[in-house]
Amino acid sequence: MQRVPPSHAAGTGSGAGKDFVTHQASFSWFFAMRSDKLLPLITALNDDLAAQLSLNGAQILSRSGDARTGFHYDYSLGKSLGSVTISPVSLDSVSNVRCRSRKVWWMWHEVELAEKWYPKQQTAMQASLNNSIP
Repeated sequence: MQRVPPSHAAGTGSGAGKDFVTHQASFSWFFAMRSDKLLPLITALNDDLAAQLSLNGAQILSRSGDARTGFHYDYSLGKSLGSVTISPVSLDSVSNVRCRSRKVWWMWHEVELAEKWYPKQQTAMQASLNNSIP
């Protein structure tokens, strides 16, 4: 059996607008795991994300999704507004392998972050209110 090591990729970017500064980041992983562990993994990532936002003082403005479709958060933190998306894990069915008699699948997973920092708190609060209106 050919062994393929897990891999990780990350990317970041930033820019400045007239009234705000942006920051974006993405993190991707490619790894093998048993398919019956997929939903518990996504649920744990979601729980950890909510805990990390809270521990860092963020106010969660909206939260949506589930373990099968992925999760999305909008939050505010000080003068910043941001969003985090946990994509659903995709199975690479072509690359399924056997490992110690248990079937495992190669998985691709991505988390994306986008944030805007406003130099004036009032601008960030107004943008927050506009985002929360359906």
